[in-house]
Amino acid sequence: MAVDRFDMTSKRHEEYIAECRRIHDRLREISQRTELMAHARCATPDNPNFSRAFAEQAGLLQRLSDLDNQLLR
Repeated sequence: MAVDRFDMTSKRHEEYIAECRRIHDRLREISQRTELMAHARCATPDNPNFSRAFAEQAGLLQRLSDLDNQLLR
């Protein structure tokens, strides 16, 4: 019987799901924060808060990608 590459232990799967949820929650917070900045017309690259939000977003998206790659191994 072939083993599906997505087969993993229950604990590993739970950890993966929990980490993904934490990341998605943080991404949602960033989205809400940048939306407020846009409404206040300060969502520009020269705003350090806006730049930090996008840098954090990029890091979180990279972490999601890394988690997916680990899952597929």
